[in-house]
Amino acid sequence: MPETYRSGVASIEVDQDQLIRLLDRTSEGAASSFIQETDQILDEIEAAAVASWPVRTGLSRRSFRRELRLSEIRIQNVLLNDARNRWGSYAYKIRWSVRTQDSLDAEADRVAARGDSPAAREAIRQYWRRRLTRKHGQGAPTARLAGRRAWLELVRKPGKKAGQTLTETLRRDLVALAQGRR
Repeated sequence: MPETYRSGVASIEVDQDQLIRLLDRTSEGAASSFIQETDQILDEIEAAAVASWPVRTGLSRRSFRRELRLSEIRIQNVLLNDARNRWGSYAYKIRWSVRTQDSLDAEADRVAARGDSPAAREAIRQYWRRRLTRKHGQGAPTARLAGRRAWLELVRKPGKKAGQTLTETLRRDLVALAQGRR
């Protein structure tokens, strides 16, 4: 797929697929190998992040995307979330509530106990839980995640951990390529 790069009035169109094929020819498939390895890792990270992402409107959950960036010195395979509102990008700012789901449910149950019939207790509980949800959201799924940033916990930390393993794999591939064993 062609990418267009601009600087002032000048522009150049580069076919990234063709560029990767050329890189593969000169590096015995190292470029495609890197892209496949990182795609696999990013698939896992993205799937886990989307499944656990805190949702208010759902826009940020739907805004995950991938971008392959090629330059003269590097190949980058990037996972992005470009959810925007009138103040700009916000996915990296999203936090879980400082309260957990269990603590919100427990508070609603405690307040509902003052009802004098099962129907009254249930109505009070539902009312109180809706009120708490407006103030605190659904609540964090665990105490460990309470108040934490979703992007950091679901994307950055798993990405850094996977990056360490990927670096070792790619280092071995690079050594094998340099020694002509690939």
